[in-house]
Amino acid sequence: MCSFLPPRRFFRSPNFDSWYRQRHRDMMHKLEALHLEAISETNIKVWMKDKSEVELVDLVLKLREKLGRARHHRLPVKEEALRQVAQYVTTIVDSLPEDLQAVLCHQ
Repeated sequence: MCSFLPPRRFFRSPNFDSWYRQRHRDMMHKLEALHLEAISETNIKVWMKDKSEVELVDLVLKLREKLGRARHHRLPVKEEALRQVAQYVTTIVDSLPEDLQAVLCHQ
């Protein structure tokens, strides 16, 4: 028979902090994966229509960061979704003026 700690004792135990941190990390990774998959299913060209250059550059930087985190943490994201988001980055960069393209391509 298994014996369980009452909730109050578990919250105060040394195991709670590591358990909580691991659960939090797992949940954040799952949310990041779901967010990337949702982004991959959007119509980026429609979203881009009324956005300023600053907003587009900001999106490129954020998407690159998300892709890097997904690969670094090996998030459970379909490879096709990652490819689609990477293609979105290319599409956005190609829509910008040449001087911004040059800056973004060297990052």
